[in-house]
Amino acid sequence: MTRRFKIVLFLIIPVLIIISAVIFYLLAGRTAEMEVSAEDVQLSIVEVEVLTKREGIEISGNIEPAASADLAFPIAGYIEEIFVSAGDRVSSGETVAILEDSQQRFNLAEVDVEIDTELVSGTQRNLELLDLKRQMKATELEDTRLKSTISGVVTEVYADTGDFVTAQQAGSAADVVVRVIDRSSMMATVEVDELDAPYLSPGQRVEFQFDAYPDLLVSGKVSMIPMEARVTSQGIAVLDTEVVIENPPAEILPYFTFAGEIYLEADEDILLIPANAVMSRGERTLAFVVLSVEEAAAAKAERSAGGGSGGGVPGGGALADIVLPEGIGVLPTPVTVSDYSSTQVQVLSGLKAGEKILILPPVGGIEAVPDKESGGTNVLELLGLPSGPGGRTPGSGGGSR
Repeated sequence: MTRRFKIVLFLIIPVLIIISAVIFYLLAGRTAEMEVSAEDVQLSIVEVEVLTKREGIEISGNIEPAASADLAFPIAGYIEEIFVSAGDRVSSGETVAILEDSQQRFNLAEVDVEIDTELVSGTQRNLELLDLKRQMKATELEDTRLKSTISGVVTEVYADTGDFVTAQQAGSAADVVVRVIDRSSMMATVEVDELDAPYLSPGQRVEFQFDAYPDLLVSGKVSMIPMEARVTSQGIAVLDTEVVIENPPAEILPYFTFAGEIYLEADEDILLIPANAVMSRGERTLAFVVLSVEEAAAAKAERSAGGGSGGGVPGGGALADIVLPEGIGVLPTPVTVSDYSSTQVQVLSGLKAGEKILILPPVGGIEAVPDKESGGTNVLELLGLPSGPGGRTPGSGGGSR
């Protein structure tokens, strides 16, 4: 034997061994695939899912009191006394601080003396003028009393007894003495894109989620929609829409940041199941409801008594006869579904929330499973369902709509 022949022989032997192993593996796989039985079918059970469907407009901003007041004296003077501290509750019209008022009281008393004198020897015209003068002096005395214009909570006291304050000018906050806010309601002005304007209406529900308390959801409503839009610096038309929270939780403080949503329609609950939880057989679409053995038997008896197959669903001797290892039965139920996503379908009729549904993963695809003529058992026949052409397998997507 030459060296060349020996080398070729050594190469052929390993190749034959590898080929034999591959053939053995394929035959073993084919044999295993042919030996499909009820025990080989892998079963899984899912529950009919309820999804709350919502349509809304996303918003964000900072919440603020619906009413607030920065209180300042309308005249200059020295503060004689402050009656409130931060955290105190006050009512509208309640006095929170006073100025030293000796000059104002003197001026008012002086006018009273003039009036008394005029009553003795004066004229009616002079008395009318003195009455007007007295009203002016009484107003000056009243201006030494700082009163709250709203009911609410004192958040800040900016001055102390003895401080000199100037008369507040319009738009100035320099001499604010006390700040009061009304926390019984809070509001925010949020931007809503013009494209969403047709869907807005007063009273729509709003849900707020605050950065400081991400697990706390607070409900509110749309309180005002403006009559005209505003153009932003980016050239986008928006509506400055007011949203309000009545009786907000105590932990929500003014000017907290929030994200939220304006809900355009009432919430709608829809039912969802996996797309492979339904099977189409011709014109029928079935889902397999999981029941107890007793319930499955009762359903089978009811169908038999009705003299039909329950709307084209296989009756006695079909799925109602199959008992799963856990001791439960299944009942084929006609359903109407529509596509929802790539993995789920929406149930339009036939099922209820919370019902459990049987799913049969395809064993290499129903068509890939050998039939009886080739020595195997079709998965559909294991379930008591016809396995003729025209049917769709579990896992092949949504059913009829």
